[in-house]
Amino acid sequence: MAKKLVGKAVSIVGVATFDNRKEYEAQRREMTVLSHSILSGAVHAYGLAYPAPGVLPVDEAAVTALTVGPEGALYGVTSGKRAHLFWMPRPLMFGPLGVIEGVRQAAEGLAVDHESMLYGAARDKGGPLFRFDTTTGFLGLYRNRCGPITLLPAPFRDDGVISLTISHDRKTLAGIGEKSGRLFIFSTKTGRTKRLKRAPSEGESFGRALCAAADNHFYGSGADGRLFRLSVEGDIERLDAAVPCRAGKPYLARVDSFVRARSGKLYGGSEEGYLFSFDPANGALLNHGKGNDIPDLHALAEGADGSIYGLTGRGEFIAHLVRFQPAHNEWADLGLFQSYGHYPWQGYQMRALTAGPEGRLYAGEHDRMGHVVIYYPPVECVKAGAVV
Repeated sequence: MAKKLVGKAVSIVGVATFDNRKEYEAQRREMTVLSHSILSGAVHAYGLAYPAPGVLPVDEAAVTALTVGPEGALYGVTSGKRAHLFWMPRPLMFGPLGVIEGVRQAAEGLAVDHESMLYGAARDKGGPLFRFDTTTGFLGLYRNRCGPITLLPAPFRDDGVISLTISHDRKTLAGIGEKSGRLFIFSTKTGRTKRLKRAPSEGESFGRALCAAADNHFYGSGADGRLFRLSVEGDIERLDAAVPCRAGKPYLARVDSFVRARSGKLYGGSEEGYLFSFDPANGALLNHGKGNDIPDLHALAEGADGSIYGLTGRGEFIAHLVRFQPAHNEWADLGLFQSYGHYPWQGYQMRALTAGPEGRLYAGEHDRMGHVVIYYPPVECVKAGAVV
């Protein structure tokens, strides 16, 4: 005999009341046909380059970075012949925010500061930082109203920015030069940039990602896999902790992605596809292995149940969504991004991943006709009064 379940609905990105669950389930039914590839949950692919007014041109819609801003709105930046900024205040509500003048390739990483300003950077040589006030956006019935995109001085004259992140107090940006590996910090309060030396390492390559910890320091990796700590004042310290790799392959131990978990630990993904966790409080690093045999764990996000989701595969490899559950030390390869909504679609080149409200994960397709992918994981029902 089936038991009646009342109380709360649990999703991977949050614990919601039944009021939110009704909306959550309605969105799943309305938006998405179950994916034939993702093993559980549902996938909806929202095309950014339809031949219709108000959306992005073909060859200008490769999603490069995503972040969730105030009130749960999704913000993204694209690359191509021109770079565009866009937002999705809710699923199925898309609004272009404007062209980023003079920028073709955007850096991986968008950040919202303590005053709700959205920051990004250009990957183009000598490209600028840019800023957008998220409080000015309004998505109307016939047109999208928003404030200007402000261009800020370039961090480097002869290099672009490969990645960008923001400190825990949301007052300092930090980034890495794509070719030089040099670091920089930018104060959102004063608007000043401080250029630093290259990330400490014993090799020629370097990690492509930085992560801000709760101690208000940034962490990254050098070519030999050794982690380093960067203060908001610009001081750099090399650490003993090293990224896992196969024997004799330290040059593959660079970090390509980071996410800070609510536990305070930093989870990182390496070029070889390894996932590791690092505790800034005691310096302990733990290797969690791989979710599949595909290299390059290049994007990470945390679900509300503590699961770590990631994207593996770039270039010649088709992207897979993988999940690691720290509580059970268990991996799952969830499969390919595929949807049969308005038209058949499969995501080969996925670049960005972030967690949104009400149980959603957002991923970005880095292709000439890019899509924002909304992943709805299964909802678990529990009895009233149960601890979740």
